Amino acid sequence: MDYRQPLVSVLVPVHNGEQYLDRMISSVLGQTFADFELLVIDDLSTDNSPAILERYAKVDPRLRVIRRDGSAAGLSHALNLGLDEARGALIARLDADDIALPHRLARQVGWLSDHPDCAILGSFIEMIDPEGNPTGLHREPRGAAAVALHSIVGTPFAHPAVMMRRDFLNAHQLRYHDIPAQDYDLWGRMLVRGAKGDNLPEALVRYRVHPISDSHVRAAGHERIARSIALRQLAHYTGGTQKLGPWLEPRFQQVAHAVITGNTLPVRPGDGYQVQKLEDLLAMVEPRLGVSAEEVADLRRHVAEYGKVFQSGRRTIDRALHRAASSLRPILRGRGRIAAEPAMVPAIVSPEFTKSVPIFINTRDRVACLRSLVAWLERAGHENITIIDNASTYPPLVAYLDTTRHRVIRSPDNLGHTSLWKLSDLHPVIMSEWFVYTDPDVIPSEDTPLDAVSRFRQLMEAYPHILKAGFGLRIDDLPDHYHLKERVVSWESGLYGREVEPDVFEADIDTTFALYRPGVPYCYGPALRTMGRYQARHLPWYTNSAIVDEEEAYYRAHALSAVTTWNVEGDAKALPPPGAGGVAARETFAGHVGQALKRRLKRLITK
Repeated sequence: MDYRQPLVSVLVPVHNGEQYLDRMISSVLGQTFADFELLVIDDLSTDNSPAILERYAKVDPRLRVIRRDGSAAGLSHALNLGLDEARGALIARLDADDIALPHRLARQVGWLSDHPDCAILGSFIEMIDPEGNPTGLHREPRGAAAVALHSIVGTPFAHPAVMMRRDFLNAHQLRYHDIPAQDYDLWGRMLVRGAKGDNLPEALVRYRVHPISDSHVRAAGHERIARSIALRQLAHYTGGTQKLGPWLEPRFQQVAHAVITGNTLPVRPGDGYQVQKLEDLLAMVEPRLGVSAEEVADLRRHVAEYGKVFQSGRRTIDRALHRAASSLRPILRGRGRIAAEPAMVPAIVSPEFTKSVPIFINTRDRVACLRSLVAWLERAGHENITIIDNASTYPPLVAYLDTTRHRVIRSPDNLGHTSLWKLSDLHPVIMSEWFVYTDPDVIPSEDTPLDAVSRFRQLMEAYPHILKAGFGLRIDDLPDHYHLKERVVSWESGLYGREVEPDVFEADIDTTFALYRPGVPYCYGPALRTMGRYQARHLPWYTNSAIVDEEEAYYRAHALSAVTTWNVEGDAKALPPPGAGGVAARETFAGHVGQALKRRLKRLITK
C-alpha cells in the first residue's frame, strides 16, 4: 500500500457514476501537476463504477479508492470520509461527472503558494450539458472582500472547482453538514472563522449539468437551506444589529450576484435601487469583512462601476440601430413604437489582460506589414508579443527579427499557417491561457479602437460556445488594380449572413487576427467576426498586381502555395466559382446586412 504524503488530495465521491467516470479520472491523471492523490470515495455503487476504478488503480498508484461499508449514506458523509482519509495538505474537490482542465491543479497550487493567507480558492467554471457541449461560463467573485460579501447572497464558490487547506479545516473542526447546500454551508462557516477566499478568473473545471445531478435532485430543499445560510452570514457581518429582511429578497440577491461576479442578468425597472442597496450593505459590513481597506475600496469601485448598467433600469436599442431606422420613424409613429430590449451586463476585462495576453504572429519573408502590426499592438498596450518565424530568408526581415525587443521563435522549417500548434514549447501557454494568433498582414483599420482584443474577450464571455473571435476584413475599399478583387468580395460577403448582435457575425475565421480560448486547437470555428468600428485590412488585397515591389517579389518567389490561401501567382485556391463580381458582389454583401437589419427591426416593432 502507498502511504506517501502528496501535496494535493483530489477528493471525488461517486455513487453509480459509470457514465462519466472514465473522463473524470483521465482528466485528473492527466494534470500537468503531478504531486497528488486522486481519492475516490465509492458510496456503494451498484453499476460498473467499482470495476472502472479498479482498472485505473492497477496502473496508476495515485488513484486511491475507499469503498464505504454498510448502506449508501449520501454525499456529505462520503465527503467527510474523504476529508478524514486525505493525505494532502491541500484538498481539491471534483465531482464524478465533471472534468478538470489539464492545468487546474498547477494553477491553484501555484496561487496558494504565493498567497499563504488564503484558505480556500476556487475558479470560474465552464458549464457543459450531458453530452459535454459547452453551455456557458459562470464567474465567481474575485478577491477576499468580494467573496465575503457574496456569501451573504449565495455561495461564493463553485464546489467542484475548490481547493482548500486541510489544516484550516482541522484546526476549526469543520466538516460538511448533511444538508442540501452542504458546500455553501461549509464555505460560510469557514469565512466567519476567519478564512480568506478567492477565485481565479479562468475556467479550470468543466461542470456538467443534467437532470440527475445532485443540485437538481435536492433542489426542493436547497432554497430554504440557502436562505438560512444567507441569514447566518448576514447576521455575522452586520453584527446582528440590522433588520435583515431587505437583504434576503430574491431580486436583490440576483442583482447583487451579477454585480459582484460579472455574470449576465437581464435588467429590470427598479434594479438601480437594488444596486444602491448593495452599496449600502457593503458600507454596513465593511468593518467585519476582515480585509484591508484597500481591498474594500477596490470592491466599492467595482460595485459602483459595474452597477451603472442597472441604474437606468431599461435601455433603448443600440444607437446605431436607431440611426439606421431613423428614416422609418414617421411610419413607426403611426404603427407603434420601438420596444426596449433588456440590457445585459457586459463582461469585465481588466487592463492587465491587455498587457499580458499572449500575441502570436506567424510570419515568413514579410517585414513591412509585420512592423505595422507590431506598432498597432504596442499602441494598444500589448506587451506579451511573440513572433514565430518560419525559416525566413528575406534580409530586411532577418535584420528586424535580430533587433526587435519582442520574443522571436525561429523555426528551421516553414511550418505553415498552423505553426503555433506544431511548436511543443508553446503548448503549455495555449493550453492554459487566452491567446491571439494572426498572420502579419492583417492590420486593424486606422479608426479601430485599441481595446479590440478586450472586445473579443467580452464577446466570447457573452457567447460561451464560441471558440475564437476576431476582426472582420474590409472589402469596401479594395482597389480596382487588385487582380482578385471580384473573387475576394464575392467570397467575403458570403460570410456575413448570421448577425448575432449589431456588427457582430457568427462566421468562420482562418488565421486572420483572432482571440482564442485556452486549449483550443486550430479550427475555423465556431467563431465571431466583428464589423463596424472593429475591422481590419488584409494588406495583400491592396497590392497593385501590375507593380510588384522588392518585398512582394521575394515573398512570391519563396512562398509555399500549399499554405497560401490566395495563390501568389494570380489565381484563388479552394474557392467556389464566383457567382458575381464587382458591383454584383457588393450588392450581395449589402443584401446580407440589409436582411439582418430588417430582422432586427421586425423584432423591435410593436404593433
